Amino acid sequence: MKQSQEDFLSMVKVVKTFFTANSAKVGTLPALVTVDGALQVALDDASVFYVRQQKKTEGATIDKEVAREAASVLGLLVAGNIEAYAMDTGDNTLRKDFHFTVTLFNRIPDTELVDTLNEIHATAVVLLPSMGNYGNTVGSLLDFRTAIDVYATEVTRPRDILVTKETATGKIVEVLERIRVLLGKADVLMRNFRLSDSLFYADYLNSRKIVNTGHSFTRLGLFIELEDGVDASGIPVTITKGTRVYTEVTDVDGLANFASVVVGEFTVEVNHPGYVPFVQNHVRVRSGRSTELRIVLRKEV
Repeated sequence: MKQSQEDFLSMVKVVKTFFTANSAKVGTLPALVTVDGALQVALDDASVFYVRQQKKTEGATIDKEVAREAASVLGLLVAGNIEAYAMDTGDNTLRKDFHFTVTLFNRIPDTELVDTLNEIHATAVVLLPSMGNYGNTVGSLLDFRTAIDVYATEVTRPRDILVTKETATGKIVEVLERIRVLLGKADVLMRNFRLSDSLFYADYLNSRKIVNTGHSFTRLGLFIELEDGVDASGIPVTITKGTRVYTEVTDVDGLANFASVVVGEFTVEVNHPGYVPFVQNHVRVRSGRSTELRIVLRKEV
């Protein structure tokens, strides 16, 4: 997970803690209770995908090498028995095809070695009725079959883990987008308390501030001022880039802080009752840098 994503989720956890600590007040607005519950579900989902994203492949690699060794030992034994049978029966083609060595096995990539071992096993099964005196038995071939299957599973497991990690990374992005929508709803609903409980509302805005814990981050900070000097807190600010839409609400300082956004050019939109709508295109956000823009909303005539 990227540092900016971790910082964003840390903020969401603070918001969730705020809602929990003020459950009585939140409970007076059923729609806000719904948002609160959905935030918890989203945080739980993010936690699950984070664990999957962090899964390591080292253990799987070690297990694969152990399985390769076990299957190779049995493969060389069974192939050697077939070669001995071929020598006694004068079948030079069979003898040549099943002359394997440890050095040769070590050179074969995993997927090809699985195929080779399967061919050895298949031939041994066909020749089994004639090889009672050469060491290949029903029991030994069953053990060999099991060893091949275990090895084949371990060969694909690191790849499966990588696919799981890639999937989890994509799912985390989806969850974060879901959370942004929920926070947008919370921002709008919390405005119901702006006049009736200004302290509660101010505490909420403070909980929405993202604290960066990394060394570098990609951020867009938009400072909103109202031409007539009126308090500029609680104003929704939206930025868009293609199909990506981000919305933040200004804090007590008039700051809309976008601390978890993709790199590129955005369109900034601010709509506030009684003021001229603001739109600015081509606001560029650069990787690992903080970009700030001050916006003054003019009174409508």
